[in-house]
Amino acid sequence: MNKNLLIGFTLLGTLLITWLVNPVSATQTNTPTAGHWQIETVDASDCWFPSLALNDAGEPRISYGALGELKYAQHNGVSWELEFVEIQPGSTGWYSSLALDSDTPHISYYSPYSNSLMYAIYIDSSWQIQAIGDSYDYGGQTSLALDNGRLPHIAYWDATNLTIKYAYYDGADWQFEAVTTMSGSGQDVSLALTLDTANQPHLCYYDYENGSLKYASRNGVGWQFETVDNDVFYNGQDCDIALDAQNRPHIGYRNLALRYARRDGGSWQSTVVDDDFFAGDGLSLALDSAGQPHISYTDWPVPEHEVRYAFLAGGHWWIETVDAVPSGQSFAQTSLALDADDRPHIGYWQVGESSALKYAVRDAAPAINQVYLPVIVR
Repeated sequence: MNKNLLIGFTLLGTLLITWLVNPVSATQTNTPTAGHWQIETVDASDCWFPSLALNDAGEPRISYGALGELKYAQHNGVSWELEFVEIQPGSTGWYSSLALDSDTPHISYYSPYSNSLMYAIYIDSSWQIQAIGDSYDYGGQTSLALDNGRLPHIAYWDATNLTIKYAYYDGADWQFEAVTTMSGSGQDVSLALTLDTANQPHLCYYDYENGSLKYASRNGVGWQFETVDNDVFYNGQDCDIALDAQNRPHIGYRNLALRYARRDGGSWQSTVVDDDFFAGDGLSLALDSAGQPHISYTDWPVPEHEVRYAFLAGGHWWIETVDAVPSGQSFAQTSLALDADDRPHIGYWQVGESSALKYAVRDAAPAINQVYLPVIVR
């Protein structure tokens, strides 16, 4: 008999005897279901700084800037309807931040034309717009959240005084607080605001003075500060924050990669989500119904530029490509929201010759498949 054939029969017999004598169990491995993304062009004109929110029915709404305009897009279940919130002779609609009170939109944004922080709300079939507080110079994002009484709270960067400020409407007047002041020549400072169940503000922001990512929270008396990452490259200015059901902060940010941090007890735990050098630009963070993080962002894996979506499931980070364009085109500023079924919706800005506001929705929420692999137990 052929020697190799004899060895094969011997090994097969050994495995068969082992299987008969010993019980067989299985190990479980978790893999996510593949996602399919539906992509639509919302507005094919030049536009920037989109902010997406979902109404109670899970329908997307997007605020965004355009040439001399602040626009608002809403999906009626069939198509997109676009309207002007504000039209100026000069630029407006920068760093828009949208929040919905049921289906009533509230928008904060910066108007370079009037050099002011602006607030808009849709009431009685028209947009009511007001400049808030002192004028401030170009500097960074505005971030808007609504409290339990549906009153607006806004965090923003005052580049003239190098100060992160916090404004909130108490039902009669706007109140203002200086959160922190930096020194130096000043840079663009990104920040994000969220409110806890007691309506207290929580912020993440990039501290360019110390090269660190910071977390600030107010306990009703004063502001408390914590360092999340003490060695953040300039790219680390991108950040977003969300609180889980226990009011614990979760932060997505850039640091020569896309990273995610959560506070575990009294310390911060940080992990790499996507280790590509350019990953994380224009990121947006949301938590699902189980408190697990999901992040939309852009990356530049040459020769393409991509919008990506990352989610934590089964103890692992999973990454999907949502949209891609060739060299010469790019993406910027994503905005992510999860609906009641944890299905992700993303608004984002395509830059270049084909500049446009785009919207992507996944066909279903990520789900974990349980695959059982046989293991022989001895």
